[in-house]
Amino acid sequence: MTVPGKATLPIARALIIILLMCTALFGGVAIVVVFQADSMVRESREAFVTQSMKGLGRELGNYVLHRNNLLKDYAAFPIMIQAVMQPATNQGNIQDFMDDLSLLGKKAPLTLMDFSGETIYSTKPHPHCHYRHNSPSDGQANAQPSLLLNLSVCTSSVDQKTYWHIVTPIIYQGHAEGYLLAEIALSDIVNSLSLEEQSRHHQLSFSRGSVVFLYLGRPMDSPTTSIELPKLGLTLTYRTDECTLRNTLLMQVTFSMLFTWALILALTNRLGQRYFIRPLQLLSHFATNLADGGADETDHIGPRILEISELEIYLRNMAAKIRRRESSLHEARDQQKVANEQLVQLVQKITRRETSLRQAKNELEALNGQIIEQQQLLVQAEKMASVGQLAAGVAHEINNPTGFVMGNLEILVEYKDSIQCLLKGYEALEADIESLGNDAEIPDSDTLLSTLEKVRLIKSEQDIAYIMADIDTLLVDSLLGTERIHNIVKDLKSFSRVDDGDTKEVELNEEVIETALRLVWNEMKYKCTLKKSLTALPLINCRPGELSQVIMNLLINACDAIEQEGEVTLSSYFENASISIQVSDTGVGISEEHMLKLFDPFFTTKDIGKGTGLGLSISHGIVRRHGGSLTVSSQLGKGTTFTVNLPIEAPAENTQPPSNRLSGESIEQVK
Repeated sequence: MTVPGKATLPIARALIIILLMCTALFGGVAIVVVFQADSMVRESREAFVTQSMKGLGRELGNYVLHRNNLLKDYAAFPIMIQAVMQPATNQGNIQDFMDDLSLLGKKAPLTLMDFSGETIYSTKPHPHCHYRHNSPSDGQANAQPSLLLNLSVCTSSVDQKTYWHIVTPIIYQGHAEGYLLAEIALSDIVNSLSLEEQSRHHQLSFSRGSVVFLYLGRPMDSPTTSIELPKLGLTLTYRTDECTLRNTLLMQVTFSMLFTWALILALTNRLGQRYFIRPLQLLSHFATNLADGGADETDHIGPRILEISELEIYLRNMAAKIRRRESSLHEARDQQKVANEQLVQLVQKITRRETSLRQAKNELEALNGQIIEQQQLLVQAEKMASVGQLAAGVAHEINNPTGFVMGNLEILVEYKDSIQCLLKGYEALEADIESLGNDAEIPDSDTLLSTLEKVRLIKSEQDIAYIMADIDTLLVDSLLGTERIHNIVKDLKSFSRVDDGDTKEVELNEEVIETALRLVWNEMKYKCTLKKSLTALPLINCRPGELSQVIMNLLINACDAIEQEGEVTLSSYFENASISIQVSDTGVGISEEHMLKLFDPFFTTKDIGKGTGLGLSISHGIVRRHGGSLTVSSQLGKGTTFTVNLPIEAPAENTQPPSNRLSGESIEQVK
């Protein structure tokens, strides 16, 4: 069903359009972010590369020092000292011991040498390189030789590979009696530290004086930068391929943003289809079949969204009640038809036989009893129809706060983008400030001022001061809107339980009068001015759903009695162990002849199709079941007043309203 004169879209297509619009917006933001990222890369590339190279130097130092420390631990074993002191007698023991040794879980050639540099034992029959140690002239090592790092490089004549030598002395009583040497293949170092990846954009060289320990990367023409590695006694020299690095970084940023947004779009579309579009389509199909008089069976939606699940339950309950009402109406119609036929036959018998008059009277009384029972069924069905009568007004009341909450959320999304843009500027400024504490070249004050000016420009363009002030207002308005929706749904749920047979103690002002007023206010506010005067009331044991229906019927009748504009007065007070609720209007009033039939079932003075004549009859019955009374006073042309009196059956100490409840108030609501 579509609204005449207005273009409508299916909810699935509307969701797709929204996602496409978000995609277009994200594309513009992505372009700005990419350009900002490029600017940031240009400004901080040198510091970034310097930090990366220092990190690489630390990793290499840790790699070598960890293995050197492990060699020192091996050199401290007593068997090592015995082997260098007495090589001949400990040859077998040192072989078994050294063959089981490894460097951090990986085998490496180890060689044990005496003080003069002669090999005592090696884990390989033929070491890749020969190492000759230059011993001190006095035959003694330094005072603390175990703290020194002896690192050298050689190229094997066997396999033409380069190896690093790590040598640690074997100390006995403060003297170096021998040396333990480890050979580490340069390829193992490159693979362990992923140096090949670093050499894709850099030319790397590790050297000591004129001796080059490691060289990686292709020749480049960019300026050379050197970093000293004091722990290794080496110098790291590097050159950077700035063009390739810049393009790679920009491509990575762009690809990451596109992939992230594509994933967000797919996930949003999937969740929207599953949790919103599909359930709403099922409910629309269910309502359409119900409106067309078809079967009210459809697929169960399931408890995915609380409000949609509750709406499904309400629709199914309403459909069941409508079916029962239709069945009752059909039965009543059939019984009425039968009763009419019997009545015709009875009249014919009366005309033919006066002697059977009493028998016919008894039959007629029985038929009247059946009619009364059917009327009671119609009264019960009228209670259920009240929920349907309120549907349009409740939907309108929910739609208003929903509309401005959605509008506020859209504005908050725009504010989020502005704040993220400002954060990007602050990150650039933070990177420049952090570089002041590094060993890299310190940026001059002009660079910092330029970055700060960009941040200020972004803050001015995005109007951040206004955004931060407006966010609080948007959030407060949105919370108020959701609270309005929550209250409307809560009131409708409370009113729908009019058939609950259990009674409970309630405060009539809030749980009965205010609930009924909120449900019917949408129909009253266009032509009625409401004057409300509610005083504090004691708790009363009642069925709040039924009393809410009474107040709602009285308010609707008061509104219908006003032809164009007028006032409706709603008041409550406690007096003489009885609670009184009055509903007055300034409408057309009720004539004396109609006052006698006012509470009769199916009697109404409203136009055809506007009233069933059951509202006051039902209300009168509800008040009587609560032990109270419903009275009316009216004057033609001046208005009508209905008064509900409910007795309080409680101990004397509970007959007075508590002091901490509502005080007397007079509230006026203008339409």
